[in-house]
Amino acid sequence: MPPIVTVTVPFPDAGFNSFTIVRDMVVKCLADRYRVTDDAGHGALHIHIGSPDDAPRSLLDHRLAPLVLFAFVETPTIPRRWVEILDRADAVAVPSHFCRDVLECAGVTAPLHLVPLGLDLDTAAPLGPDVRDRTFTVMWQGGYQRGRHPDGSVTDGDRKCGHLVEQAFRKAALPDSRLVLKSIPLAHPGSDRRTEDVWRIERVLPRAEIAALDRQADLFVWPTRGEGFGLPPLEKLANGVPVMVPGWSGPLDYLYTFPDAQIDDFRLVDVEYNHVMTKMADVDIDIVVERLRWAHANLDTLRSRRAELADTARTGWNFRRSMAGPLLRCVSAVIDAGPAAAGVGP
Repeated sequence: MPPIVTVTVPFPDAGFNSFTIVRDMVVKCLADRYRVTDDAGHGALHIHIGSPDDAPRSLLDHRLAPLVLFAFVETPTIPRRWVEILDRADAVAVPSHFCRDVLECAGVTAPLHLVPLGLDLDTAAPLGPDVRDRTFTVMWQGGYQRGRHPDGSVTDGDRKCGHLVEQAFRKAALPDSRLVLKSIPLAHPGSDRRTEDVWRIERVLPRAEIAALDRQADLFVWPTRGEGFGLPPLEKLANGVPVMVPGWSGPLDYLYTFPDAQIDDFRLVDVEYNHVMTKMADVDIDIVVERLRWAHANLDTLRSRRAELADTARTGWNFRRSMAGPLLRCVSAVIDAGPAAAGVGP
């Protein structure tokens, strides 16, 4: 009988989000070799996916099996308590070189395993024909809140800077253009409000509906302040959509593959995030305006790269190539170490 591996995420009933996407890929990577469940029991190993603060106390305090924390960090400075939490695991999996470097510098002593993410293309439709009309369509996706707070702190809802994209779009004043702002509902019921130039979609969408939005987009603008990996731009690239992302933190692991995808003109600023002072990327609005105007003026050139972008993303970043091998090695190493080495059991 194959060993049992439990895979859990925080807030499992919250619907479609990045952690559930990662969970699904982890489960698929392990399925041929292990029996995988989401029922935290007495299996050979437990994997929990999320930020260190999301790790359930029951996993940390009552060790029934070796524990791997699949951890995401977005900034170069992290709370001391995160180091203490991660060091209680038998191993820590991280999705990017950025995360690994941050945890090493923070002094995490648990074994660190680089497990790059990728694209789950198992049910992805072929790219298909280009169905866009002549309207220049800019897209952004994330949790939408307006700006940094007066004290300089940043919340997760404004980390991906949807407010900046909206301001830049309006300042650019491009003819025959629209902006699609796809966000999750943060503090109110979901809504869908569409005018001629701005679509505000504030609700959870299944993957097929997001892919349908991607097929209308000419450019995905994502001036994020920091990411552990940053799946959305890679997903857009797989649908042939050019992206604009700061060349910093987790996305650096794949941005080098795509010419002109990086925003190099940004600065690192002091902010409070997760209750510690750290640094995050800050993109000036005029940089975004300039890139929007260039893309609008060169729309045919931008659209001509659609098939090339999709092929590069789908070929190079299928999770079965990028993720499966490193994850299986991590899991095997922890299970093979046994309960005594892991500090589990009597």
